[in-house]
Amino acid sequence: MTVPQLVGGERVFLLGGAEDEHGTRTLKDCFEVNLSKKKPELVPIAKLLSANIGFGACVSSDGTKIYIAGGTQGENKKTTNESYVYDIELDTWT
Repeated sequence: MTVPQLVGGERVFLLGGAEDEHGTRTLKDCFEVNLSKKKPELVPIAKLLSANIGFGACVSSDGTKIYIAGGTQGENKKTTNESYVYDIELDTWT
């Protein structure tokens, strides 16, 4: 999973990943963890538009969006040049 963290360090986002150690079963699952809570928990957020691992991720300077690019997909570990933007407030990927 890729783990971008928002400025201030209270919110962490877990994006994509794989079900197995070989990375052949890639995931679309995404979660947010708010570390400021007494008992932080995984909260599901909008799924990635395509299952992906090994991509780069960063957070916008104003903390409202997460950008991801590249990575690999599926059993054959196909390299991708896709990029997506996650709007944190709207809980949507484009």
